[in-house]
Amino acid sequence: MHIFRSYDVFDTLVARLHKNPSSVFQLVEEKYPFPGFSTLRQQAESLTKGDLKAIYAKLQELANLSSEEANKLRLFEIETDLQTIFPIMVNMNKVQDGDVLVSDTYYTKEEVAAILKKAGLTKKIELFVSYDGKFTGSIWPTILKKYKPLSHLGDNPHSDIDVPKRYGIQTELFSAGNYSLLEEEFFFEKQKALADLMRFLRLLNPYQENTTHFLVWQEQAEFNVPILVLVSLFLDKYCCEHSL
Repeated sequence: MHIFRSYDVFDTLVARLHKNPSSVFQLVEEKYPFPGFSTLRQQAESLTKGDLKAIYAKLQELANLSSEEANKLRLFEIETDLQTIFPIMVNMNKVQDGDVLVSDTYYTKEEVAAILKKAGLTKKIELFVSYDGKFTGSIWPTILKKYKPLSHLGDNPHSDIDVPKRYGIQTELFSAGNYSLLEEEFFFEKQKALADLMRFLRLLNPYQENTTHFLVWQEQAEFNVPILVLVSLFLDKYCCEHSL
């Protein structure tokens, strides 16, 4: 039996530029464009327990779209989402050949594989994708028939910690995909774009945790970059107001 480490995918190995996944729906609404798409898309998902094609079948019904238009819109959403995806380097660097990735998602296995490839994952892994198999625990018996897990890393306290523990799997919670305390401060001060930039730079840190290089990168992402951005914005505003 193969011994492995397992990893969650979204917000563990990869993240989106905008922390809230529904932000992608707003981008589609603006760029496609499709007025009201974000609301309809979330409604369709709430009424469907299945993959993206099933969600879009419901969206087609709700929005009275043709099959051709619904498919075109679905592909546009996937492409838009791909453009926002980036790797969480501290975890991506841990993945080795033979490891297992487990994800609850409306994406198919092939679509998740494309996302991981875009994020730069080159290791030979096995990917298990389901709608709610990780949440309910139904995916683990299938995995355990073939693999013996050393540990599982993920960001969801229920799906990635409590449930795997029921199967005797050692677990580790990854919470750094959330906003840091400083990023939260900027978010609540209505500086969401800056908060997202800080989080993006922080999670791209390519160095091993707790090394000097890692800590220096963190300080640049959390302090130097936002200070430079805010000063630049202040100078721009000052120059405009004083015709300089």
